[in-house]
Amino acid sequence: MFRTIQVQAVLFTSDAHFRGTRFMSHFLSSKWGELFNGEPASFEPPTGMPIRGYPLAILKSDDSLTRLIVSTERIDFYRNVADESSVDVAGHLKTATELFTEYHEQVSGKAARAAVMLIRSCESEKPARTISNLFCREKWLDGPMNRAKDFEIAAMKQYQLAATIDVNSWFRCKSGQMVKADQGKIERRAILVEQDLNTTMDRANTLGLSHDEIRKFFELAPADLDMTFGLYFRDQSEAVR
Repeated sequence: MFRTIQVQAVLFTSDAHFRGTRFMSHFLSSKWGELFNGEPASFEPPTGMPIRGYPLAILKSDDSLTRLIVSTERIDFYRNVADESSVDVAGHLKTATELFTEYHEQVSGKAARAAVMLIRSCESEKPARTISNLFCREKWLDGPMNRAKDFEIAAMKQYQLAATIDVNSWFRCKSGQMVKADQGKIERRAILVEQDLNTTMDRANTLGLSHDEIRKFFELAPADLDMTFGLYFRDQSEAVR
């Protein structure tokens, strides 16, 4: 069965006025201190280096499975798993909404875009063959795809989320491997599905996103991502073996 092993929520900002001291004092306060109880880090770009895209602060949990990374243009909130469990996507995005809203109020500027990326995995003895069986005709399987060691397929659609928010939806399925750190870093072959749901640039170049739109996007994202995944893998027991 597939498990969600990583979720990444992103808020893209423009004209943001980041203040490191204020940021650290707020997100390391008692309200968020229990979540970000690992060693924090802040950075000053080397003299003369453009700060565009340069990480300015990193907060994390003690086990490093939860991370918050900030630059002048975006804030990324990650959650990973290190065992056989699956990330609570809806719960993570609910927390992300609160974090991002508070951060946006601090830096003012414009909330240009929002995104959710997740990675699902399923162990498979022959992931390339399993994926190609799902997406390719027999003549290709017996021809150029025969004995493929790795395989990848991707698709992107554009539509309106809840008939109000214009989004891009990327779906990527590929063969890969997972590392079991708790078992001596044993590598196991797997099918990896990467999904990226993000608001479009058209909106970013105009008004940006209001707090209500940010909240609505992250509330609707889990069900939409599951729906898209289900279109490709309706019956996991038959598709994955």
